[in-house]
Amino acid sequence: ATTLRPLTKCCTSILRPPSSVTLQSLQQSIADNISEIVRLREAPPDVDVSSDVKAFRDIAYKKIRFDVELYNKQLQRFHEDLLSVSGEIVDCELFDISLKQRRKALLDSRAAHDSIGFLRYSQCPCCLNEIKETEQPSSEEVCHLCKSPVSQVEQVSNYMELLNELDFQIVIREYCKTCLSIN
Repeated sequence: ATTLRPLTKCCTSILRPPSSVTLQSLQQSIADNISEIVRLREAPPDVDVSSDVKAFRDIAYKKIRFDVELYNKQLQRFHEDLLSVSGEIVDCELFDISLKQRRKALLDSRAAHDSIGFLRYSQCPCCLNEIKETEQPSSEEVCHLCKSPVSQVEQVSNYMELLNELDFQIVIREYCKTCLSIN
């Protein structure tokens, strides 16, 4: 019972309002507390940012900005390289078509020469003037236009040389094309 006395005395002092506490003073105190809570919720917290944090933020921002500019420059260079390589690929494809057409024309010329034989022109293919025979006797061994010596073996050799050169260029171009497509 002696231990309950102090507790009872404490409870009665809390429950019994002192003479200065009235209903109006409690309502005023509650209203003041509510307005203080609202003010604290709406206001941003007052944080004292030290100069070290500001400096760190500035350094981080500058590094990020530098990285973004660097990546933009690299992206632009890659785009330019892509356009350049695309142009080179188109050029290679056109060159390939040209090589194949030249090879076909050479084979057609060879087939025409083999079937028709040595052609004699009566008119110059360039100016269309009549070609007059000179004092030299007509011969299959001399070109009647340019008068250079013509040998059957040399003609075959020239055709084969041109054909081999065209075939070599076509093979090299195909090899380069496969190398580019692998990379």
